[in-house]
Amino acid sequence: MSDLSKLRIIYAEDENDLRKILSMVFEDSGIQAVTVDNGVDAYSAYEKESENIHGAILDVKMPGMDGIQVFQKISEQDPNFRVIFITGYIVEEGLQELVKANEDRVKVVRKPFDLDAMLELVGDFFVTE
Repeated sequence: MSDLSKLRIIYAEDENDLRKILSMVFEDSGIQAVTVDNGVDAYSAYEKESENIHGAILDVKMPGMDGIQVFQKISEQDPNFRVIFITGYIVEEGLQELVKANEDRVKVVRKPFDLDAMLELVGDFFVTE
């Protein structure tokens, strides 16, 4: 696994318990995660710190702006931005198409997921050095 201590990501999840658990796992691994509970705040975090953010982990379904909308808005400014989508739902056709069109910078993980496997994916996917 790559060195995670240099990573700074946005983590947006509206499910409170999962957000707390994964935030602690990130912190224990040295990952700096800007943690928010909705898509609007995720996009705002990107706008404030775009030069320091390596990517995002976004829940697909969130109130207000969903994860796909956040990805699309960020992609308008940074066409190389990487995202791991997490979802508890069946992967919808729109998300499948998005993944196919952006397969080098988009991954999808189904809930529930293994925390160690998520950390490994984060390291492999976001650490590009």
